[in-house]
Order: sequence, then C-alpha cells, then structure tokens
Amino acid sequence: QERRLCSIINIRDMLLVAEGSSTDFIQEIRSIWDGQKASHLLSAKRQLQLAKDPQLTNFKQYFAVRAARHTISGSASIEDAAKQMEREKLTFLVVLDSSSRSHSAMDESSTIGLINERAFLRADVSNNFAAPVASMMTPLYQLVRAKLNDSVSHCADIFFKHNVRHLPIIEGERLCGIISLRDLLRPIIANQCLSALGTGRVHCA
Repeated sequence: QERRLCSIINIRDMLLVAEGSSTDFIQEIRSIWDGQKASHLLSAKRQLQLAKDPQLTNFKQYFAVRAARHTISGSASIEDAAKQMEREKLTFLVVLDSSSRSHSAMDESSTIGLINERAFLRADVSNNFAAPVASMMTPLYQLVRAKLNDSVSHCADIFFKHNVRHLPIIEGERLCGIISLRDLLRPIIANQCLSALGTGRVHCA
C-alpha cells in the first residue's frame, strides 16, 4: 500500500490554485473563516504553536522563542539576516530598532520594519553584504497591513490582491503579530489531508 506524507498537500499546492484567482477557492476561505477576525486567526496560530511544542508552557515563553528566531537588529548586516533566515528556515525577519535595549523578547514598540526573501531578489546584494538590514527593509509605515478587527475575509483579499505571503497586523504603529498565507489556508490543507486519509493512501506523520 502506497504511503505518502501529508506534507505533499502543502502551501504550494494551494498557491497554484490561488494563482488562478478561483472565485470558488476564495469563497471557500471566506466560508471557513466566516465571522472571524484577524485577532482570532492570530490567537489560533499561537495556540497551535503552544500545542505543538511541549517546552512552551505559556505565551511569555512563546513570544521569547519567536522573538529569538524572527527578529534582527536594524544595524545587523545583510549577511547576518541571510544566515539567520537560512538557519531558521524563514522567509522574513522582523527588524528592530538597533537602540532597543533588549531583543530577547519582542518589544512591539521597537519594531521598525520587515525584511523578506524578495528584498534580496529585488536588490543586488552580491557586493553589499555588509550593508545594514535597515537599508533594505520595508519600513513599518509602508507595509501592506491589516488591523486586529479586520475580518479574515478582508485579510484573504489583501493576500491575493497584493500577492503577499505574510501580513502584519498593526494597530497604529504597533505590530501585534503576523499571519501567513499558510495560517489562512491551514483548514483547507487539513481537510484535504483528511480526504486523502480516507483513501488509505496517505499517512499523516
């Protein structure tokens, strides 16, 4: 009997469908998240991360671990950012004000922007790896964003309209969190995994 990992049903499969701007696909997302707001999606994401890692017993630990992996000082070099993204298998980093006293935990007020893999593709960094991250990041005020009270349907429209994979949730100039396209599509991926399990051909590891 053929056994395949459920991971074959992944975000790239969903993106191929999304690229076709399928009305039915968008409607399915809206139906799944009907009545939910960006704040609910953020909460669900954090609860899932806590459940997956037994070493994380509370949200304070969660934020500390996430900050260590997902943040970088604006004064750090482009090379540092590239190495961190590769090491942590990330596609973006939150950039913090280099004057911030501590980066051991996320200080939302010290967030000044984001840098993602597309920034490396847009700019010629081959001879400029020593440049500071702040010189290549997208400043916080320029980011495509959503608010905590925005509906998930509205967030979905932003993802597909602007062709982004990560959406900062910002109130005023305070970064509250970041939701990804994977977070948005997770229920659909889970449903497809369950359907595949019904055929007896896929094993969810």
